[in-house]
Amino acid sequence: MIKYEITGYTFEELTSMSLFDILHPDSLNEVFHSFETLKTKGKVSNEFKYIKKNGEIYYMQVDAVKFDNNTLLGFCKDTTKRKLHEDACTELAVRKKLEADLVEQKRQLEIKNKQLEAIIESMSDGLIMLDKNYDFTFLNQGGQDFFYKPELIKSGASFTHTKYYDVQGRALRIEDMIGTRVIKGEKIKNSRIKVERPDRTLHYSMSGNPIYDEQGGIDAAIICCRDITDQIENEDLIHQQREQLLIIEKEKNEALIRAMEMKDEFLSIISHEFKTPLTVINCAIQAMELICRDELSVRGKDFLHRIKQNTFRQLRLVNNLLDITRANAGQIKINKSNVDIVFLTKSIVNSVSVYAQQKGLEIQFISSMGKKFIYLDEEKYERIMLNLISNAIKFTPAGNTITVRLLQKVIKRQSKIYIEVIDTGVGIPKDKHRLIFERFGQVDSSLTRQAEGTGIGLSLVKKFVESHEGEIKVASEVGGGSTFTIILPISKERKKTEQKKLPEPLDNRLIQSAAIEFSDIYF
Repeated sequence: MIKYEITGYTFEELTSMSLFDILHPDSLNEVFHSFETLKTKGKVSNEFKYIKKNGEIYYMQVDAVKFDNNTLLGFCKDTTKRKLHEDACTELAVRKKLEADLVEQKRQLEIKNKQLEAIIESMSDGLIMLDKNYDFTFLNQGGQDFFYKPELIKSGASFTHTKYYDVQGRALRIEDMIGTRVIKGEKIKNSRIKVERPDRTLHYSMSGNPIYDEQGGIDAAIICCRDITDQIENEDLIHQQREQLLIIEKEKNEALIRAMEMKDEFLSIISHEFKTPLTVINCAIQAMELICRDELSVRGKDFLHRIKQNTFRQLRLVNNLLDITRANAGQIKINKSNVDIVFLTKSIVNSVSVYAQQKGLEIQFISSMGKKFIYLDEEKYERIMLNLISNAIKFTPAGNTITVRLLQKVIKRQSKIYIEVIDTGVGIPKDKHRLIFERFGQVDSSLTRQAEGTGIGLSLVKKFVESHEGEIKVASEVGGGSTFTIILPISKERKKTEQKKLPEPLDNRLIQSAAIEFSDIYF
């Protein structure tokens, strides 16, 4: 039995106190739990925490038994020394564990610091730290490479012979330097600078961020510098190569233009040289037809006809070559006047009807207008229509019909004249529609064998149409015939001039032009 002196109270004081007066609050739940256990199991054993009169803590082991007559028998044992010894051992173990944990944490931190240092030192990018007084507090190897003589940074000698420039080539002042701007609170990303050092010239991409203290003030700046010298030098080299290529290409183009001009000039000279003897031959033929007609035999007249036809063929080729060279030089002469396009088109159709009949074809003219005066070059328009109709006759089999249709349409509030040449011939593949309007462009060599031609005509037609601010289109498919459509604006000369109309019968010029245009058609 424990003596009551351990509690620090007298016997009389204890007899007037309850258990809860000396029980420590930490043991209240244990006491209530012990009472419940005693009720259900009839016995309990537990250790409780008490408070002495002087406030000290002591522990007691209580073993209690409950009898059937609700009598309790309890035994108390002072376990203070054992408990304090256990607590001391536990505290020592905890302290040792904490110390071991601290040692391990310190070791892990040292390992991580070494790893971080190794990573930072192995970085190709430079890392530079400045404090708020602009003193350098850290430089990795990449950061040291940024400076001419990093060992002289503190003395400032490293900056003596180094110059810094922005991308525009302007020298950077101290207040413009990256470190100064970051210390003042500016965040910088990928700012390019040029560094001219005594040993070499470098290019860097700079980024920087301020570091703030606990009060929100700027404490330091960290700057990352990436050496992009190789990249800039490669870009400069590529730029130089591109400039050289452009110069070479320009020289080639200029040489090509000169060659084309020389070629066109050569063609023009040759064409003129051809035209002179052809004109003489043609005059001789006309003289023979006029003077010696009755003296020539049938066979002689046949030979004369062949000479005349081939002379016209050569004249047609020479004229086309001359017009093509003039067109390429921008020297197409357009002599416009107010002309009745209905009468002119009908006259052209009538002038070639004999050629269509010789091949067994019918040619018809249809117009939605009785007459219509527009501003155009009469001679160029004749060349356009004669070429289109001659092509239609060349490539349309006998027994078919060729139609020339003239109508007026209003497109987007603008009145325009549509001239259509429609045939039912062999047709043109859709992938060749653009080719036929190019110089020397032909659809198929087999067509060339069927009807002679150089491929110059439609190219010239297109240039003549465009010189009248018009356009030409083709709709065709193989075996389905072709429709060539010329669209001309309706305009008249501002000054009032005499409106021209072809005389009846057709003038000799139109007949001569038709004879030349149709000279390569054989019947």
